[in-house]
Amino acid sequence: MLRQCPRGKYVNRPFWSESEKAQFVNEGGWLHEADEWASLGFSISEAIEWTLWAIEPKQAKIYRKRGILNPPHPAFFYSGIEIMDAVRWEEKGFDVDLAEEWLGTGIEIMDAVRWVEKGFDVEAAGEWTDWGVDPETAERLRSEGFSVPPSDQFRDENVSLENALNWIKFGFEDIDAAWQWIEWKVAPKDAYQYRTDGLEPPDEEFRDEGLSFAQAMKWVSRGFSAATDNGTYFESEYYWKYWYDAQIKPSEAESLRATLSEFIEKEFRAGVRARRRRYSFSFRDEDEDYELQNFKSECLTTLSQLKIAGLKINPEAMIRWRGFSSEQILAAIDNEIDPDHAFALGKSLTSTRGVKIYSLLKSIGAEDDIEWVERNGFSVADIEALRKLKIDLHDFVMLTYLARLDAQVLLKWAKAKWPVTEKKPIWETKSIEYVVAKWIETGLDPKVAYQFFISDFSPEEAQAWVGVGVIDPKIAQRRKNAGLSPK
Repeated sequence: MLRQCPRGKYVNRPFWSESEKAQFVNEGGWLHEADEWASLGFSISEAIEWTLWAIEPKQAKIYRKRGILNPPHPAFFYSGIEIMDAVRWEEKGFDVDLAEEWLGTGIEIMDAVRWVEKGFDVEAAGEWTDWGVDPETAERLRSEGFSVPPSDQFRDENVSLENALNWIKFGFEDIDAAWQWIEWKVAPKDAYQYRTDGLEPPDEEFRDEGLSFAQAMKWVSRGFSAATDNGTYFESEYYWKYWYDAQIKPSEAESLRATLSEFIEKEFRAGVRARRRRYSFSFRDEDEDYELQNFKSECLTTLSQLKIAGLKINPEAMIRWRGFSSEQILAAIDNEIDPDHAFALGKSLTSTRGVKIYSLLKSIGAEDDIEWVERNGFSVADIEALRKLKIDLHDFVMLTYLARLDAQVLLKWAKAKWPVTEKKPIWETKSIEYVVAKWIETGLDPKVAYQFFISDFSPEEAQAWVGVGVIDPKIAQRRKNAGLSPK
């Protein structure tokens, strides 16, 4: 269409009508650019497409000269992709959504094409790229059986790709399955063989104690274990450190373990537990399995102490000296103290006081009462006092249990010349009553109470007279004879 120039000449220049210009403006174009778009040979629709990319007419002309006849889909623009990049994505057959996925993994157009040509989708390509693998290497690995790369966990733990693939090759698909072996610096092939043989990697506790992998496996392969979270193996003959601390080799420990378990249970069932609680008449039976486990734990903790003391380690010695330190074991041996009695002495076993008390009790044939003596805080002087009063210690002990009397209180009454072991029958109930027990209940001074006792007053009468200030039984008797009562 011809258009007249200002000088009256006509040239062959295209132009848009007013309605076309209005359409251009309505689609987002600028009115002042309309004639320029028209003069450069762009149609309305073409100009609108370039305008959507914010491209000016002259720049659009340059793109055309470079072979880009039409701009990429506007969606690329809205996604923030540069126009030249968008052109390349579109030329290679990628729409904006797919392009965004590839870019999201950090893969540009040319690399994306390579991945696609090798048959990898964007997800797989991204996973291999995270490992620093190119498409050609990924293709080779896939042909070797690695359809997917190792999990990110391997990389997070600084395991190289080569090592990670090696672990996967031998069946360790994730870091959790391989990690303990990795920490022990065991090769994947060797770890596979151990697992095939039914062996798990040793617990880190072995390593913390300074053992090598080979040393730890000697324990693990024989069924020994480290401590568990709930402490189970701390109380079990399968806890390796009991034996290790006693400097016992794994092979010897394995042999002794079987003998020990059977022997300990036999002894336990025979009544070892009861001997330790000789005077606990109110003892309440608990679950036997629990008690057996505690008993076994005591035996096991003694292993290292027997070694330090220089004694031969066997089940009999472990039971005999269970719960003792090496110092206590030697003190008991040096002073000819039976282990059951030594146990009752506890910490006093290694003290001069404890040895003196035991020697005194042994001299009067009362060594079986050592636990009671220790529990009630009796001294050598207290025992000697009973001897002078010609009171049998064991009878005294039985009185405290049967009458439920405090030992020190009873001793105080004995020193006040009370016949503390005297008892009388109660015909109505067909039982026996210790005389002193009722008097102790009065709360009277032992010496005052004794004077009323030998004056034939009952405990109740004595308590009543003393309550009104009469502490002399002779005066109480005179008032009683005169018909007076304590008020």
